[in-house]
Amino acid sequence: TIFENRRSVPLLFGCGLCLGCTVLFRYDVGFYAFAALNLVAAAYVLSRPFSLNARLTDLLRVLLPCWLGLAVACVPLAVAFAAGGVMQDFFFDVLYFPAHFYARMRGLPFPGPRTMLRSPKQIGIYLPVVIWVAALVAVFFARRAKNPGAEATPRLWIMLMLGMLSAFFYLKGVVRVDMAQMALSILPALMLSSTLLPYLGRNTRYRIRQPATIAALAGLFVVAIPTLGAVFRDGLAITRNLLWSVHASTWTIASAGAPTSLASCRPAAGLERVACFEIDQPRADAVRYIEMHGRPGDTIFVGLSRHDRIFINDVFFYFAAARTPATKWYHFDPGLQTSAKIQTEMIGELQAATPEYVVLEADLENFSEPNESVVSSGVTLLDDFIRANYRPVQSFGTITVLKIKEG
Repeated sequence: TIFENRRSVPLLFGCGLCLGCTVLFRYDVGFYAFAALNLVAAAYVLSRPFSLNARLTDLLRVLLPCWLGLAVACVPLAVAFAAGGVMQDFFFDVLYFPAHFYARMRGLPFPGPRTMLRSPKQIGIYLPVVIWVAALVAVFFARRAKNPGAEATPRLWIMLMLGMLSAFFYLKGVVRVDMAQMALSILPALMLSSTLLPYLGRNTRYRIRQPATIAALAGLFVVAIPTLGAVFRDGLAITRNLLWSVHASTWTIASAGAPTSLASCRPAAGLERVACFEIDQPRADAVRYIEMHGRPGDTIFVGLSRHDRIFINDVFFYFAAARTPATKWYHFDPGLQTSAKIQTEMIGELQAATPEYVVLEADLENFSEPNESVVSSGVTLLDDFIRANYRPVQSFGTITVLKIKEG
């Protein structure tokens, strides 16, 4: 409605409210979308051929309802964070950690030609860029030819809005580069590609249609490769899931201590929380051990065999065993739990909570990526504390359960 010079306060408020709800679910996605849409809306309003005062007044009429909708969704949470004393933790997670650690510790490189030859679907990472270029080519030649039908103002602003959304979401994926991270950018880019159709019609001048067609076909080619790969891969997964769901063992209670290898929707006693989830035998046995020897409501600590170098840790274990983490730092990230400062805080929390059991996973330390997460920090404070205060009582594959030492 903005690009057609219509102003609807309820719609603008609703837009801000939806963006605010998105912030509550994924703050980065919500704020990226909010920034992109507001920038394009402001650019459109300020580009109108009116006086400066009229444009500024119109800008407030457009932006204020949107901001108010965002505030209705987000301000109560901000007040709750402030009242609960966790605002510092929020800014740490949102600003400090991404700025100082995330890129170095979690960053992945853009795929090169060799990577794309081995895994053609990776070309999809460049799909938004190809579509942006295609849109720019089409608009450039349309404006050159002064084709009014192809360069209708609302269409151009919608194209800019979709391109801006795609570009902002692309920023989200430039650190940890893979198809999953780029999915949010790919969706508005595909929507942007559909706006190129008017430039390919019969009534469009040839000098517009030729470069626009080439650009559109290049985008179609880049779209086709990961799409066909996804159809093949997901088709196999759907087939497997259908076969699994009709298998008799899926819906019967396992007689052994763990579900079948394909998971079960009626698992054995003690594993009810992992119904319909896959869980391997050693992990299932470790979960049952904690449940049998501990008490409901106990806290535990699930860590790694070493904490000077971290890739990921088994957060799922807390859910499977229905136990609360003994430290707020239970989700591990390289650069944080590998540092002396955070390990000291964790030790203090473990001393305060005194969990009876600690679960250590050795297999996860074998994962590695081409970033600084593979480098040891040399900090062994947490490992030393665990060795000094806990003793191994049972092993399940690569998982070791330790119990607090008495006395």
